[in-house]
Amino acid sequence: MKNLILKAMKKIIFLLFSIGFAIGINAQVYKTVTISAGELNKALTAEERTTVTNLTINGSVNANDFLTMRDTLTALSVIDLSGSIIDTNKIPDEAFYFSATKTGKLSLTQVILPTSVTALGDYAFYGCYYLATINFPASLQSIGSWTFADCHSLIFDPNLPSSLTSMGVGAFVHCHSLPAVNIPSSITYIDNWTFAACFNLVSITIPPSVTAIYNNAFKNCQHLPSITIPSAVNYLGYDVFYNCYALTTVDLSQTSVTALLKNTFYNCNNLQTIKIPSTVTTIGDSAFYQCSALTGLYAYPQTPADLSASKDVFLGVSTSGCTLYVPPFRKNDYQNALQWKDFLNIAVMKLPSTITATGETSYTYNNLPQGPASADVTGSTGSKSYKYSGTGSTSYPENATAPTNAGTYQVVATVATDENYLEASSAPLAFTINKKDVTVTADHLSKTYGDDNPTLTAVVTGTVDGGDAVNYSLATTAVKLSNVGDYPISITLGSNPNYNITKTDNTLTVNIKDVTIATDHLSKTYGDDNPTLTAVMTGAVEGGDALNYSLATTAVKLSNVGDYPISVTLGENPNYNIAKTDNTLTVNTKETTVTADHLTKTYGDDNPTLTAVVTGAVEGGDAVTYSLATTAVKLSNVGDYPISITLGSNPNY
Repeated sequence: MKNLILKAMKKIIFLLFSIGFAIGINAQVYKTVTISAGELNKALTAEERTTVTNLTINGSVNANDFLTMRDTLTALSVIDLSGSIIDTNKIPDEAFYFSATKTGKLSLTQVILPTSVTALGDYAFYGCYYLATINFPASLQSIGSWTFADCHSLIFDPNLPSSLTSMGVGAFVHCHSLPAVNIPSSITYIDNWTFAACFNLVSITIPPSVTAIYNNAFKNCQHLPSITIPSAVNYLGYDVFYNCYALTTVDLSQTSVTALLKNTFYNCNNLQTIKIPSTVTTIGDSAFYQCSALTGLYAYPQTPADLSASKDVFLGVSTSGCTLYVPPFRKNDYQNALQWKDFLNIAVMKLPSTITATGETSYTYNNLPQGPASADVTGSTGSKSYKYSGTGSTSYPENATAPTNAGTYQVVATVATDENYLEASSAPLAFTINKKDVTVTADHLSKTYGDDNPTLTAVVTGTVDGGDAVNYSLATTAVKLSNVGDYPISITLGSNPNYNITKTDNTLTVNIKDVTIATDHLSKTYGDDNPTLTAVMTGAVEGGDALNYSLATTAVKLSNVGDYPISVTLGENPNYNIAKTDNTLTVNTKETTVTADHLTKTYGDDNPTLTAVVTGAVEGGDAVTYSLATTAVKLSNVGDYPISITLGSNPNY
């Protein structure tokens, strides 16, 4: 009766507040104060204490200031404490508690907490029906018991702070509007009544760190469609999922829970499948009461839980419409166990298998499919298969054939079902096909100046027979008419996804060109100008460097008859190796005539001077040496007498 009266009083107060709230909702009064601890009451006038709706507090705040906020600020809707330092970094117990016996803060809609807060006290916001938003600082470590109980409008960031280590009894009970909560891994248990009657809760994430979920934790979470229970959980309290109408599937098979206490799934009338772990030895009264939609009950215990002391465990479950699945070789045990035997359809369920992919994880490209192809299996004796796929930047869609090309991959091994065990797939096993080490060494080549470049070649070592050809090109800066010297032969690598290539460049040596210069043998006649000196060149490169040389002789125009050298003098010819052949210029004798003149005289006269005509003598050259004589004397008789020419030394004529 006392509880009924209290509930009635709450409804009356709630109705009165709703009317007043609706009338004054637009009258927002803002106030900012900076205080020392315990001085909030002094910082506000009497009028402000009844009119301020939005209060910002800077400075130090203690429990007395919270009492002022709760008991005297009758219109307070928004409280901003982000600039304040709260005593002990804790929002005190019952800080804004609203109940039939306390003034409380029914009007409160928003709270902004400072970043330094580490704890929210018991009942701190109990009954703040209109509290819609609150921030949880990253420093928050604990939420007390009943802290947000009956905060019907509350919605907050579903990701609770990672620093949070405890949530007290009933911390969020009756938070009707709360849609989702992600519990951090720093939480190890869920206390009694923590999320009970969160009618609109549709998503809850429980971390692997949680080992226990206590009594009534999710009771009356009527719209929660599913929940994943971590394998570390070893305790479930009673009434834990009482009236969770929307639940359809619950899998406890990986947990180590030993008992399903009374009313665990009471009236979960949409629950279709439930898996009971092998560790369960007892099930309490009405554990599955009115689970009328249940079609699959999977019992993993090798020995049926003893239900002799439990009442109505499966009352309301259709024993004809629900199939009871039991472990291999245990069907007879369940058919003879109390309450279990009521199920008309008892089938042997296949147990889970486990499989772990094994084998080498490092390979080298060899143009053949490669990858791990072995596995360790517990359970099924079915056939094993393997699916390979690329990882990271390696593109290789899932395939039953192992990959060939270099890259990073994973394999998932699967064992097929057999009579007693289920199919299972392994976690991916990563492996790598490494690139094959290959060397490409350019050959050292040579050519002669002026020749076309030879075909550039290289020696490739380490390629896979029948595999990818190495993609590379060779180039040199040398051209046909490059000067004598060494020129780089460079290797440019193309795309070689399966090879790790070490390249070695080399050189093309342009060698000197062998050339001959042979001077021509020349001749001239004494007294003639020297002929143009000439030579025959053999081996010079067409379009290349001209030969740098000169020809000279010691003979001059009036050189005496004889042979004179014609010599080759070489200039700078860096691209030629020249073999020279000198020759001679022959000076031949000059054809000359000496004709004695016909003369006459009278008998008794002295002989006239004898004369002759010289033809062909070289002007400025040697004079023709000769003498004239006749047998005639002064008293020679009339007649003809010879005039004879006697030649002297004339080496050039």
